[in-house]
Amino acid sequence: MLAYFFKDLLLFLSNLEDDHKTLFMPQTFYLKKGFNIPLVGSALLEQHEISQPDSFAVKPSDFKGLVRPKLLVSVGENVKAGDPLFFDKGSEEVLFVAPVSGEISDIIRGERRKIVEIRILADKEIGT
Repeated sequence: MLAYFFKDLLLFLSNLEDDHKTLFMPQTFYLKKGFNIPLVGSALLEQHEISQPDSFAVKPSDFKGLVRPKLLVSVGENVKAGDPLFFDKGSEEVLFVAPVSGEISDIIRGERRKIVEIRILADKEIGT
């Protein structure tokens, strides 16, 4: 039944004039084999030195599907890059790790002790 509806809808849209077809065009465009944008000029060949931030934050809310995070670290503890910070109680085999090495400076909690953010004060020497 639904297939007949779509077939009739496509037949209806194909019989419309070109001016009216733009009303039914989707807002998402899929490009195949790239798209050349005619830009004038070229990019500047400059490099800038960027300073590293002093602290980093890991927010469990950034990870979709994470239901109940369980902390594995505490404030003042030193961690290395790749050390586990927390895991989801629903799937304990998946660990969420520290992006940098340093000291856990703060654990911010929200309503009902929900973990909002884990802040890590990065070491002075960050390897590249």
